[in-house]
Amino acid sequence: MNQRFPNLLAIETTGRTLSAAMMREGAAVVEKRAAGELNHLTGLVPMISQLLCECGMELPQLDAIAVSSGPGSFTGIRIGISAARAMAQVTGLPVVKVPTLETFVYNFSDADAGAVVCPVFDARRSQMYAGAYRLAGGQPLETLVEGAAWEPETFMRELAQAARARQCGSEIITKLFFCGDGTEIFAERIAEGAEELDMEIYAPSDARSSQSAASVLRWAQSYGKPIGYAALEPIYMRKAEAQRKLEERLAADGKVGGA
Repeated sequence: MNQRFPNLLAIETTGRTLSAAMMREGAAVVEKRAAGELNHLTGLVPMISQLLCECGMELPQLDAIAVSSGPGSFTGIRIGISAARAMAQVTGLPVVKVPTLETFVYNFSDADAGAVVCPVFDARRSQMYAGAYRLAGGQPLETLVEGAAWEPETFMRELAQAARARQCGSEIITKLFFCGDGTEIFAERIAEGAEELDMEIYAPSDARSSQSAASVLRWAQSYGKPIGYAALEPIYMRKAEAQRKLEERLAADGKVGGA
């Protein structure tokens, strides 16, 4: 692994399970995952403190703070972003904004090199946040389908088209991993679209199917660019459900008032 930041802290709060990871120069990655779910607000700071203590470091000794920035849980994203901003503001450390979907390729081992990884999150309203990525033979991450809020059928068509284009090249794709909390929710619609794909389809139910701070750290080490805390913004991809409903209600009230 490249080490752009010899001493790096990574935060993952976009999913149901909180995790944090740290790399100290010359040492292995240390990751901690919360025992329960949806305890990000109360668990994040103690988890970071424990990591720093175990690694024998203090926060100002870090080179940067990487944070999974979305898409995912709107509340979870805000917690992670706010924590990273606060720590960076206090210490003067740079931050690294990490796109959550892309980190999933690092949940898989070198034995799966060449496979396509498709993270899928439930975006509500019958849509899913999804993308398709590949990390093969130590080469840079390749994006087959850009991460976005997709209709499942549209995403599967885009994926089939991208896969066919690669089949015409020198590298043949034989495995496709669907992972993330939306895989089960959209299973039927994914299966229908997968009929066009001439490759093995997998949906692992183990740790590879959830967000991981260790994977956030690995993405940051490979691609991360340091920015100031003021420039750190969430990757929502779409308005929050509460905001959308508020805007619809305000628009409806406006129509009624003007009638």
